[in-house]
Amino acid sequence: QLKVTTFKEEYNHSTHPSIYESYPKIRRLNEHTLEETKKLLALNANKKKVQQRLKEKGKKIKSKDLYNVMRNEFKRSNNFQDILDIINKQCDLTHEILLNNEKECDGIFLQTKNIQLTFGSYSDIIFIDATYKLNQLSMPLYVMKCLDGNGESEVIGLALVLNENKETLSWIAKSFKKHNPNYVNVKCIMSDKDMLEREVLSEHFPNAHLLICLFHVLRTFNREISTTKMSITKEERETSLEILQSIVYAKDEDTCNSNIKTLKTGAPKKVVDYFTKKWESIKEEWIKGLQKQLSNFYLYTNRLESFNGKLKSLIRSYSSMTVFFKDLMTVIMHYEQERDSRAINTITKRSTDTIKNKDLEAYSTLLTPWAYAKIESQMESTG
Repeated sequence: QLKVTTFKEEYNHSTHPSIYESYPKIRRLNEHTLEETKKLLALNANKKKVQQRLKEKGKKIKSKDLYNVMRNEFKRSNNFQDILDIINKQCDLTHEILLNNEKECDGIFLQTKNIQLTFGSYSDIIFIDATYKLNQLSMPLYVMKCLDGNGESEVIGLALVLNENKETLSWIAKSFKKHNPNYVNVKCIMSDKDMLEREVLSEHFPNAHLLICLFHVLRTFNREISTTKMSITKEERETSLEILQSIVYAKDEDTCNSNIKTLKTGAPKKVVDYFTKKWESIKEEWIKGLQKQLSNFYLYTNRLESFNGKLKSLIRSYSSMTVFFKDLMTVIMHYEQERDSRAINTITKRSTDTIKNKDLEAYSTLLTPWAYAKIESQMESTG
């Protein structure tokens, strides 16, 4: 039993406005303000400016309050069913879903109707690469592109997957082939040197030449040939990389063989062994002068690197799955609009330059400026 012995009528908590406004109950946002804040954060608005905006409305919140809003929204929006609902509402989306044994989603393959039409017209070349760290589940996004008549790269397929094992990569290839019968016309596929990926591509596109992007080749050399990995000196590394670069850009087989001989006589044994084991047997796939099919086009997947850069500039790293997917669709729509605009300019604007060669003049009326420039260059080089 309690007995009151003393009673103080004075309030024992501070009544200062700053302290009062710091209490969690007072900082809590009402439903309307919370929804507005979520929208601003989803648009990657500066958090300090969001704080200032709320302060102007009479709400002094802390940085951790905004973090909690984002965290709760991420938790709520990592539901694959939400993504599937978005897909099903878009009538122009073709998609395939990969389910595991527990009936959980392990992958989503996507194409728009425009993408399918584009590949139907330009199916000779495919560029493929994966980009990472775009969503909270760390699911890699595989991007497939082709080359159109304007020399522009066009997105022709997207695959978001949980794993990168052979079964999953095969599923991507099968999904692409299922919705694109023109896959039989593919003559060349350019990617990086991932052996599993290339094995799958060989199985599903047996008539296509596999090429390795020169950018990836040089980057791999720079990463693998290090002083620590190969126990070589800094000078030996620099010399080896210089010779390897000369091999990459060899213009013909004789130059290539000469540069390889220089490597084998002038580079450390570990570098030579690495080159012989990993690269020499597939030199037709990565040496510029020996690569087939794309000799007069772009020998890099830089067009993919550029697109991946756009993705990362517009999609916040480790976004929730729902936010990531909505932003991805926004990027694709914007990308298609840009390409369509340039294609229209190609059709509506013609060069006023006088062409004296009648053969070239005929080509200029039939081809896009980009394709015509290739023909003109070849004809001039042959005299």
